[in-house]
Amino acid sequence: MILAVLNFWSFLIFLLLFVIGIRLFTGKKKNPYLSLIYQGEGFEVYEMHKKNADAKPLFSSLNRGLKNIAFGSQEHIKKFIRENKKWLRKDGHGNFFLFTEIIGDEENLFGAIAIGDSNHDLDVVETRSLLDDYLWSAGEGDRFVVLVAIN
Repeated sequence: MILAVLNFWSFLIFLLLFVIGIRLFTGKKKNPYLSLIYQGEGFEVYEMHKKNADAKPLFSSLNRGLKNIAFGSQEHIKKFIRENKKWLRKDGHGNFFLFTEIIGDEENLFGAIAIGDSNHDLDVVETRSLLDDYLWSAGEGDRFVVLVAIN
C-alpha cells in the first residue's frame, strides 16, 4: 500500500516537472529589445528599454517579416499619427515606423522618425535607410509602431 502511494506521488511529481519543462522550452520567448505597451486594431506600439540596437534587429525581433509590419508610405504614417497620437511619445523622444517605398523596380524598407515638438505636435522629421547602422539607445523609452494583420 505504501509503495503504491509513493509510486502515485512520484508519477505526479514527474508529470508536473515534465509539463514545466515543456513550457520552458516551447513557450514564447521574450523580445530582447521591445515591450508591447498597446495593441490597437491593426497596429501595435512597443517601447524600447531593454537593450541598444539598430533598426533592423529591432523590427526583426518581432518575428513577422519586415514587409508585413511596414506602413505603405510616409503619408500612411502621417495619417496614423493624426489618428493615434495618444499612444505616441510627444515629449521629444522618438516614435519609429517602418515603411516601404518603391525605388526603380524594387520595394525598399526605410525607417521614419516622428518627434513631438514643444506644442506636442508630431510629425515625421527624418527617414533613414533600414540598412544604416545608427544605434538606438534603450534608455530613452522610444516607441516603435508596427502594422498587424487583422484576422
